[in-house]
Amino acid sequence: MLRACWCRTPSRANFGDALTPWLMHRLTGRMPRYVPPRDTAPHWIVSGSIAGFAHRSSSVWGAGLMWRDEPLCPQARWLAVRGPITRDRVVACGGACPPVCGDPALLLPRLLAPAAGARNGVGLAPHFSDRYRLSPEWLAATGVRLIDMQDGIESVVAALTSCAWIMASSLHGLIVAHAYGIPATRVHLHDLPGGDGVKFDDHYAALDRAPSAPVALDACEWPDWRTLERAAWAPATLSTDALWRSCPFRDDDACD
Repeated sequence: MLRACWCRTPSRANFGDALTPWLMHRLTGRMPRYVPPRDTAPHWIVSGSIAGFAHRSSSVWGAGLMWRDEPLCPQARWLAVRGPITRDRVVACGGACPPVCGDPALLLPRLLAPAAGARNGVGLAPHFSDRYRLSPEWLAATGVRLIDMQDGIESVVAALTSCAWIMASSLHGLIVAHAYGIPATRVHLHDLPGGDGVKFDDHYAALDRAPSAPVALDACEWPDWRTLERAAWAPATLSTDALWRSCPFRDDDACD
């Protein structure tokens, strides 16, 4: 049986959490059975900032830290993690992890084609807790397209890849944009409800990029377009071969 643990809060799955069952099903043809974090049956931890959920029954491929100094279980099986900061933390806690880094969402271009047609306009991919801070009036006045990161994997990828430029307070808004080569700006609307921001630094480190401080975005004022555009970045090249080769779900026997 294919078992996996992923975050189920909020009840309407956030992109990084929804990616675990979607990706496993896409690669194996089997829908994983959800298990709670402390389940003692062997299970997978794949996407999201839930490396801290891992214990001796867990196999981890792709997850990352929520907090820079959170304890990680050295007895878990670590196959790949989101970035080198998480890997260093695994080692510091006494575990072993190969030098394979990258969020699983970086593999999406291998599995989903981008939206057809020319990319145009700017999209805003907010963290789900930011979405309700954005008024229809502000969006209409600025021409910014709101991208709901809880709208399902295919729908989110289609929306993001139809844009020429992405602003995001959602980690996976940035990651998916980078995966498809779309310039993206990390923005800050308010303090996020969990974590210390290490997940962003970890992702950038996996791409050999210095940490990117977010640009403040006030949804009650006109955007500072020059500053926002200046902070936009996309990787010139992106190699995901090592992450793809490490993916355990390409080998069906490894899933049992």
